Amino acid sequence: EFKLKELKVKGLDNVHVFYNSMFPSPPEHLESQFADLLRDIGCWPTDAAEYVMMSLVLLFSPDMLDLVDRTRVEEMQLKFVTLLRKYLNRKHQACPDVSVIKFAASIDCVIRCKEIDAI
Repeated sequence: EFKLKELKVKGLDNVHVFYNSMFPSPPEHLESQFADLLRDIGCWPTDAAEYVMMSLVLLFSPDMLDLVDRTRVEEMQLKFVTLLRKYLNRKHQACPDVSVIKFAASIDCVIRCKEIDAI
């Protein structure tokens, strides 16, 4: 989006990209569940840092891959999970309970990503 704005492409403020314009639609009988998961996953990050860190946690998930060095990927994922935890602690230092709840929700978000992948 930034690159398009940098190139002065007009009319981007009203453009929305929908999931099914880039990926196949889920089976009809799972559309409602899929939409709920997609909404929940999309609502988790509340700022750019959370979005990037969650993306890295998901990117370095060894769960569904046949890896040569699974341990290395797990270690990288753990580093990003730890970084996310530290970020949330700092962001919500005035209210540590919020940090704990947000971190737990991040784990739930990873689980929901696995569920959506299974659809």
